[in-house]
Amino acid sequence: MFVSQCPSLQKAAAKDDDAIGSELIVAPTDGAVMGNSREFFREKKPAAIFKHKLLEDYLTPWAAKLGSFNPQGVAFVDGYAGSGRYDGSEEGSPVIAMHAALKVPTSNLRCVFVEKLAANASRLSEVISTEGGGVDIVGPLHGTLEERMDTVLNAIDGRPALIFLDPFGTALSADLLVDKILCRPGRASTEVLLNFNIEAVWRFGGFLNSSRAMNGVNGKPTLETADRFLGGDWWHESFRTARKAMDDQGEYRSAAEAAMEVAARYAQMISSRAGVNALSVPVRRERTTQPFFSLMLFHTHDAAKLPFIDAAARAHRNWRHAHWERYADKHSDPMALFDLDVLPDRESEDNRLSSEAVPTIETNLRSLLSDRSSISLGEHMEAAFGRTLGTAGARELRKAVANLHSGGLIRKPPTRLDRAWLHKA
Repeated sequence: MFVSQCPSLQKAAAKDDDAIGSELIVAPTDGAVMGNSREFFREKKPAAIFKHKLLEDYLTPWAAKLGSFNPQGVAFVDGYAGSGRYDGSEEGSPVIAMHAALKVPTSNLRCVFVEKLAANASRLSEVISTEGGGVDIVGPLHGTLEERMDTVLNAIDGRPALIFLDPFGTALSADLLVDKILCRPGRASTEVLLNFNIEAVWRFGGFLNSSRAMNGVNGKPTLETADRFLGGDWWHESFRTARKAMDDQGEYRSAAEAAMEVAARYAQMISSRAGVNALSVPVRRERTTQPFFSLMLFHTHDAAKLPFIDAAARAHRNWRHAHWERYADKHSDPMALFDLDVLPDRESEDNRLSSEAVPTIETNLRSLLSDRSSISLGEHMEAAFGRTLGTAGARELRKAVANLHSGGLIRKPPTRLDRAWLHKA
């Protein structure tokens, strides 16, 4: 097992400033202010459908697998738990976690819920009392994750843990993410699933080159909020430089592209400081638009990659189906002679995306093997999926590997792909 060499624990940052966090960060799901969770929890937005499906499909096998090796049990921490269910009765992340605990009772999954808003915490308590029977639950702990950090760490002490950070308002600072969570004392495995709000970063970036915005009432607090989350002001120059760079068409890069650069550097920084790996899955409103948030998994083992990528592919399918009318409208043919629905149905679209992904993955694997006699799939998983990351999963990877074997490029395909090697024939 890889054990990270963490820096010394730093002092906890100051408590969240409600006046800052509740006004400045735009929610990726519906354009509402992230502090306005009452509005958010009225219905499950399409982006939340994506995140929660990914969480469900990753958490359950994660708990089953790690629980089988850890008789003391495993832990799931929801740092921004909300009220448990949306007003339309759809499941929120706490309910998903409780269901996972019931599905795999042998995992001894302990669920730790933290919620800042008293009204949400009260509602979550009701949901837990109704649906949490038989589940080992700590909370809901009322307050910010930062304020309740010591209680959380005591609750998961010695257990492998998956920490879900999908925040409203100000997110946990980079220092606390590294020092308190990813580098928590002991040898227990720790993974963090973080929702990185790319859209918020490009809005933050708008303050950098606007003296009017900087001199406004929210100018300085906005950048202080961003600096705290991102681990310093390094991103200012990164954002400016990315905006000045030219793309392939000779045009200046957009704020969205600059924010993506910041997101990539943030993941790299957290990985380096904590001695862990990072895997990022981009989430877009439409197939051809820039991502508006990225789901980042910080982990220590390559075996985590394929289950996470596979869960993301199923989540994307769920998102397409829930979002189908808009998805179909955006991808209809504007040159059609007749006013017909030219986009195939959901199943046909799923099949199309899958069939297009297989040759792309196959090409990527051929490229990786071009100057090597063998490759570790776990090590090169992101490169293998390439631009299909987020829409393709284990099924498409297995088909691509089978094609390489039938084409005589590699030896017999491995039974397990999550930690397998491909050897040239």
